[in-house]
Amino acid sequence: MALDISITILTQPKKGFQQLHHNGGVLWAVGILMVAGISRSMVNVSLGFSSYSSMYFLVQALKSVFTTFFSSAVIFCSCRLFNGKATFMQTFQAVAFAYLPFILIGPLSLALILFSYPAQLTIISSFVLLALTIWSLVLIIIGLRETQQFSTGKTILVLLAPVIFISFLLIIAAISIYIF
Repeated sequence: MALDISITILTQPKKGFQQLHHNGGVLWAVGILMVAGISRSMVNVSLGFSSYSSMYFLVQALKSVFTTFFSSAVIFCSCRLFNGKATFMQTFQAVAFAYLPFILIGPLSLALILFSYPAQLTIISSFVLLALTIWSLVLIIIGLRETQQFSTGKTILVLLAPVIFISFLLIIAAISIYIF
C-alpha cells in the first residue's frame, strides 16, 4: 500500500498526498529518507568528494532522517502559526515523501561511477539534480497544501516564514554588532 502511495505521489501528487494524509506511513517515510540519504551521498562518492564506506552511507542515511525530522518540526510550528490542520507526524510524512525524487539520484550516481566521470555525464547529472530538487520542492508544497489544508500561496508563505524570521534576526544581530 505504501508503495502504491509513493508511486501515486510521484505521478499524481495531489491524489497521493491526500491518500497519505488519510492512511499514514511513518515507517515508509523513514525508509524513503534513508534511501534518499544514501542516494544523495552516492553523488559525493561519484564526484570523488567521499570514499566508499558503509559507515559513511549509514551516517548519511541517519542524518537524512534527523535533519528532516528537525525541519519538519520547524515547518510544523510555522503551520501552527497559520492554523494548520495536520499533526506533526502527518507533516513529517508529507515532508519525507517529498524526498522521493532524490531516490532517483542513486542510479545516476552509479552511472557516474561506472563511466569514470565523462564530462557530458557530469553536466547531465547536474541538470537532473536541479530538476529533481525543483520536483522535490513542488512535492513539499503540494504535500503541505493537502496535509494542512492550505491554499498554495499560504503554503509557500508557511515555508518562507521561518526563513524570513531567521533573516530578520540576523539583520538585527548585524545591526546591533555594528552599533555597539
